[in-house]
Amino acid sequence: MGDEQEICTFCQYHLPYTDDHLDPNNPCFQQLKGRSQIQFAVALFRLSNAGLVENLIYNLKYNSKPQIGYYFGREYGIKLLKSPFFESIDLLVPIPLHSKRKRKRGYNQSAKIAMGLASILQVPVDETILFRKVQTKTQTRLSSLARVANVSGVFSCSKKPAIDGKHIVLIDDVLTTGATLVSAAEAIIERYPNCKLSVICLAKAS
Repeated sequence: MGDEQEICTFCQYHLPYTDDHLDPNNPCFQQLKGRSQIQFAVALFRLSNAGLVENLIYNLKYNSKPQIGYYFGREYGIKLLKSPFFESIDLLVPIPLHSKRKRKRGYNQSAKIAMGLASILQVPVDETILFRKVQTKTQTRLSSLARVANVSGVFSCSKKPAIDGKHIVLIDDVLTTGATLVSAAEAIIERYPNCKLSVICLAKAS
């Protein structure tokens, strides 16, 4: 890491960028297809253990580096301007942290990514639509089945009639099993069944 950007030029050159935004059948969408009306999904990077992206995500979440989320949100926003799948976005909704975890961390990393995206895509960010009702265990060390159980029914959706029928994009840092995103999507669709839902993540775990 350095002052040059949020990552040195050498490291940025070797980051595992994807072309998900140009591929309607990319791995992110294949993983989420048919789940809770999610119509398109993308990730900027592929995530592998002990790689550059894992280090970036760790610093973003645990080393008080929210600027990493904003920076790469902007980077992805520039790419997404070339994608026909994101031409009609109405709202960016970051996956919320529980209030206790947000106070401890000082920020929501997904919101920082969303703000970076918004600065390029010129689409508003709304952090008041989704709420996390209970503080769950971190998903990092859980099995696939445990991840689903851990986030089942943990989100609630506020009453905002004006968003029904809109194209809402959920923003998260990492797509692993998709359990968190699907749970959040289900909370929105339960209240607003006419919404169109898409997903943007910083990274997809391999």
